[in-house]
Amino acid sequence: MLHEEFQHYDLIHALFDKRVETVHDDILGSYNPRPNGARDSESRIEIFWGVVGLFAQVLGAPLEPVTAVVLAHELAHAYTHAGLDIDGVRWEANDFRRSELAIVEGLAQYYAERAWTSGMI
Repeated sequence: MLHEEFQHYDLIHALFDKRVETVHDDILGSYNPRPNGARDSESRIEIFWGVVGLFAQVLGAPLEPVTAVVLAHELAHAYTHAGLDIDGVRWEANDFRRSELAIVEGLAQYYAERAWTSGMI
């Protein structure tokens, strides 16, 4: 009985909200900046291997390049957060967390896509 339920469970549907065209959670990986002033923690990138493997299989793509794109996306979050802008200003971690999702994700997607199309991955 459990086996039948598992066969009919749509994990992709469960991970994505079909009512909108965006993903609401960190599904393939995450970038977690160190909080402002925190000395006992570090910024961290996590790759969610199980879900990345599932997506690679669904896409019919090798695991390594899919993982590289996810890593490029998460590194882009780190670089856009920690790097300096043209005025020499850096995004504070708390401001980064509160920033509009479309901006934060748009920058990461742009750089991940550039890494893919440039042949770096």
